[in-house]
Amino acid sequence: MKKSILSLSAAVALGGLGYVGAASAAVVLQVPGITAPTAVNVFSNPGGVGHALITPYYTAQGVMSTAFNIANTDLKNGKAVKVRFRGASNSDDVMDFTVFLSPGDVWTAAVSRDVATGLAQISTEDKSCTYPTQTSGLWPADFNTDRLSIQLSDAQRAALTREGYVEVLNMADIPPTIAGTKDGYGNPLVNPLFAATKHVAGVAPCTAGPIGALMNSSLVTTPDGALAYGLDSPTGGLMGSWGVFNTEQLAVYGGAQSALLATAEPTLGNNGTASTAPALINFAPQTNVPVDGLFPGGMGQVAGYTSDVILLAGSVGFPPLINPGNLGPRPVLMDFPDLSTPMVTGDDPFDQASRIGIAFEKERLLNDYVAAAADASTVSWMTDWVVTQPVRRYHAAVAYDVINPGLNILNLLVDGAFLINADEFTGGVKGDPFKPYTQQLRLQHTAYGPMACMDAALSTLDREERTRNNQEFSPGTIRQYCGESFTLQFGNSSVLQAGITAHSVADLVAGPAGWAQLVLGTPNPNAGQPGRFPTAIPAIGFAATSIKAGNGNYGLTLPHRWTGPARFYAMP
Repeated sequence: MKKSILSLSAAVALGGLGYVGAASAAVVLQVPGITAPTAVNVFSNPGGVGHALITPYYTAQGVMSTAFNIANTDLKNGKAVKVRFRGASNSDDVMDFTVFLSPGDVWTAAVSRDVATGLAQISTEDKSCTYPTQTSGLWPADFNTDRLSIQLSDAQRAALTREGYVEVLNMADIPPTIAGTKDGYGNPLVNPLFAATKHVAGVAPCTAGPIGALMNSSLVTTPDGALAYGLDSPTGGLMGSWGVFNTEQLAVYGGAQSALLATAEPTLGNNGTASTAPALINFAPQTNVPVDGLFPGGMGQVAGYTSDVILLAGSVGFPPLINPGNLGPRPVLMDFPDLSTPMVTGDDPFDQASRIGIAFEKERLLNDYVAAAADASTVSWMTDWVVTQPVRRYHAAVAYDVINPGLNILNLLVDGAFLINADEFTGGVKGDPFKPYTQQLRLQHTAYGPMACMDAALSTLDREERTRNNQEFSPGTIRQYCGESFTLQFGNSSVLQAGITAHSVADLVAGPAGWAQLVLGTPNPNAGQPGRFPTAIPAIGFAATSIKAGNGNYGLTLPHRWTGPARFYAMP
């Protein structure tokens, strides 16, 4: 177990425990809180409540906008929460920030297109605390293109911010009192961070001292040190919703965010869920301080906190193929935590990525579709599917603007980019031996730059059991679906006005209405191991159907149904 806390360097006496004042800050990565972390596994929770949430899709394309909320169902503890928006093409970080939720609190925001810049922009009028603060003058905030390819035009880079998905992480709990302290009446002292973020008469005070104290860096290694900054082991309890709006037609598509639950149960119960359990604290300040000057092991320590292949390429590399630091951005504090940062004591990031990958793994996605132009009754129906791969970044991703990453791999470049597939060339990496992206991805040129593309087979049946007989001349190609979050357009236009990773499948439709299945990936060469199966990719998503009848516009959203044998992650 790694016990490393980057934290405030100065302390002010607070009873028997040192509370750190505003002169310093706290980053807690894989540290147990005063409340002992008992989680031994991480599952996808069909109940929709957990330690992490994933919104499958956001968009600010065309006249579309997105609203979402995060609720803290814990009525005792506050939550320190990381919110990160990732682009559809490559899961690049295009916006992240910190939200502080008080017990029972709900935080809301909206994403739309900034007409002046073309960038996605987030705005909120919520009274909960954020960092950057809402009094900083930085809100509403345009999304950031710093992690995108410099070879693209400004318009292309702006477009890449307008579609993607969202990850939400319960970094730490904020307990109401400081354990082990007493006031003059024998009661435990109030946690200053809790008081700073707890609503009073409908408004959180957002006191600068306790919040600002979290946003710098030095090293501490104890649970008491974390509690000195107001942090304890995260117990989950997050719940979220999302909605995508067509602002012209007044149609909406929405649903619940997918939840990941840390639990002390080794397996799920008969109802498909388990009890929540405290996990490791994983808090980092919202600053762009490079981590190599803070971690005792420098950049070499980055692999202890993430399996993001681009962050690894920018730090430890993938010798002998990619030399340390030769490729990718230099990791900074605000890059942490991510979905691969371990919640379970004793895990490393590859274990964590394997747990959540298996939690979302699917062989086939199944759902309804309609693709009917206006008929005699003037009713028009159209469907888009969204398929999001929320953990692909921890297995494979595209590195941009490559000059000389190490060995001579220039013949493998597309548009100056290189596909790093850690599932293939790091055979010694610890984690799931199935390695779901082995031989699944190809680097392709697209209108929005290089993207990793996956083979997938779509088949459709209409309501009368008919299928599409596709007669073609040779040569032909297998269909590939590019991007980490991509859309399938069944009608003659896109319901979601998708553009970055949109794929028309209208020529595969068997009839005006029916159902379809998408087989993800191709046979995995690792499937020969006992208990493995040919193809399975971690994915979530939904079908969005637009119904236009006269002056009425309606939206229908159905989560994907799916198949795939059960798998369990056994610790190596």
